[in-house]
Amino acid sequence: MGVVLAPGTVAAILSGCRPELDTGPGFLTRSEHELVADLAELIIPQTDTPGAREAGVADYIDMLLEHFSGDATRDEVRAQLGELQDWIGDHGAQSIYELGEAQTSRLMLALDQQAFPVAGLVPAGLTGLPGGETPLLRRIKPWTVAGYYTSQMGATMELHQSPFGAYDGDVPMSEVGKTWA
Repeated sequence: MGVVLAPGTVAAILSGCRPELDTGPGFLTRSEHELVADLAELIIPQTDTPGAREAGVADYIDMLLEHFSGDATRDEVRAQLGELQDWIGDHGAQSIYELGEAQTSRLMLALDQQAFPVAGLVPAGLTGLPGGETPLLRRIKPWTVAGYYTSQMGATMELHQSPFGAYDGDVPMSEVGKTWA
């Protein structure tokens, strides 16, 4: 008796034979995924509407890295996340939230200043932040905004529908009567 297996099935079976490291749902490891979720939540926190963590923004960023980013981008983001985690550890914490509110605010201001420089806003005393050709927050911040506002929660609980009603682009001209400006 013989069994024919599709190449994808064989690949899936064989990939199960490799020892997995700290892998998460996609490209990011579990610890990297958690760090990205923390960063995203600090960018769009929970208020009277869900925050980025609840909207699944870290999964969105993971998907972008896994499927739509080149090797250079993936390598740089992974290195930057590692450097940021090392920086957090060097300051006696396991996560961003363990740094305390004041230190977390200074860290986010420094990362934001690094990504989007504005003269005179450099927080004093923060050195050793992640480097790279493209600063970490220059990528994470727009990805967070896009991931949040294209999620079901962001689109339905945060955004509001147009006061003019839903757009219907398929209206027969006989119903309209003439062209509208």
